[in-house]
Amino acid sequence: MENKHSSRKIGFDPILLFFSLAFLASGLYMAFYYAPLLRHTGLPWWSQKIFYLHLPAAWGGLGGMLLVFIGSVAYLRTRKESWDAFAVGAAEGCFLYCTIVMTTGPLWGRPSWNTYWKWEDPRLMSFLALWLVLAAYFVFRRYGERGNQVRVASAALGIVGALSVPFVYLSVKLGRSLHPMLKVDEIDSRVRLTVWVCNFAFFFLFLYIMRWRRKLEIQRNQIDMLRRQLDEVQHPA
Repeated sequence: MENKHSSRKIGFDPILLFFSLAFLASGLYMAFYYAPLLRHTGLPWWSQKIFYLHLPAAWGGLGGMLLVFIGSVAYLRTRKESWDAFAVGAAEGCFLYCTIVMTTGPLWGRPSWNTYWKWEDPRLMSFLALWLVLAAYFVFRRYGERGNQVRVASAALGIVGALSVPFVYLSVKLGRSLHPMLKVDEIDSRVRLTVWVCNFAFFFLFLYIMRWRRKLEIQRNQIDMLRRQLDEVQHPA
């Protein structure tokens, strides 16, 4: 007779974590030992290596806003807490990735453009606006009362942030920006491969963070419900 506990299914989260760590380790190795340095730019080697964190984080943060948009719109239509938890999980991943971009960007910009920040740059300012929207999102979640009003307000912020993504992407074309328009054909194939490996690492890591944050939000909602039930028992109307 087989033991029911002898074979256990491997959950989805460990698989996501395995792929994210595997691709991240591979990407870091390729960034330092496989991808060539662009010597004609005159940039220090460490500045060029930041590129392999900065770009995947930017793409992951901007792409993840689509999930925030879906979860926020679905919550406003259905008022289901599961959709709110979905949006919160995606927003946390986006905020983390955008923070990485805001941190690595100035470190890259100083040797590249001789300045850490340029206030009139449309790409920098549009991305800063998105980061501030996400920061406000979690200020509402942290200091507002846990209830429908806070969920509606944060959903509205999530939608605003998602709608700003096209402006962030097109900001280089819409105005004068320090950021160049990358031409894929002019980039070394080894650099492109390394970037894609890092992109996969950030993609799987985003899904992992999102799932765990979503589970945490669901558990917090369950605790709030139990507290309300306990309060009703102790203080009946």
